[in-house]
Amino acid sequence: SVFVELIIIQASKLRSKKEDRILIPKT
Repeated sequence: SVFVELIIIQASKLRSKKEDRILIPKT
């Protein structure tokens, strides 16, 4: 369904944001 696809997209965006934060070292 469309709702499931939207949830998957939002989840992927949240994961990408978390990964970006982890990959960026605090200097």
